[in-house]
Amino acid sequence: NPTLAAALKAAGYVTGIFGKWHLEAGSGTRPGDQGFDVVHESRHSWPARDPEAEVLPVCAELGIGFVPWSPLGQGFLTGTVARGESFAANDIRSRFPRFSPQALEANQPIVDLVTEIAGRKQVTPGQVALAWLLAKSPSIVPIPGSRRPERVTENIQAAEVTLTADEVAEIDARSGQLTV
Repeated sequence: NPTLAAALKAAGYVTGIFGKWHLEAGSGTRPGDQGFDVVHESRHSWPARDPEAEVLPVCAELGIGFVPWSPLGQGFLTGTVARGESFAANDIRSRFPRFSPQALEANQPIVDLVTEIAGRKQVTPGQVALAWLLAKSPSIVPIPGSRRPERVTENIQAAEVTLTADEVAEIDARSGQLTV
């Protein structure tokens, strides 16, 4: 309801109202015409860069925010997943080929890269992974999942980590050469 959205924003109860927008041929509407902010949600992280080729440019062109889910690669980019680790059957990661012991070993260079940069900046690997997304565009708002309060705090602190344009370019170049 656009009127309710505007009232809630005006009263200061929320900073934004998000909704879905669907293009209908000949409608002439654009994102935001309905009175709410529009976002696109998709997986995006160092190992999952598919949105960069087509989705992010369209979001930028249309003024649509981008909300990457699993920006820490389900814990992979935090440096806490050990080489060759196996996961219990009740851990969702056990269902994904990228978390097989062989894939974890093959993809270790990505963890090494995020850990190296985190060491240089004296922050955690997860904070670097989130800071990289935040540095890409002000319209990107990652939503990392977390099971523990201290991880929520750590993730929030990623907003204070500043990556230079050269560091972002280094991450792009080096992680772009890695096969996941």
